[in-house]
Amino acid sequence: MAEDFSFYQRAVPGFFFFLGAYPADMKLEKQPTHHTADFMIDEKAMVTGVKAFLNLTFDYMNAKK
Repeated sequence: MAEDFSFYQRAVPGFFFFLGAYPADMKLEKQPTHHTADFMIDEKAMVTGVKAFLNLTFDYMNAKK
């Protein structure tokens, strides 16, 4: 898997994390890769992703600097 995000982080600090969102009944060896026509996601995982991102954001905003 290739992501360009690391190139942006050379100039501007950033954070990248993966959210496991393939359907629970899908076998690992059958999972299609990101950025392909076969890619699929269990949309229920998006709730977890949004909560995680918001917690990270609020923790960062409330951190003493």
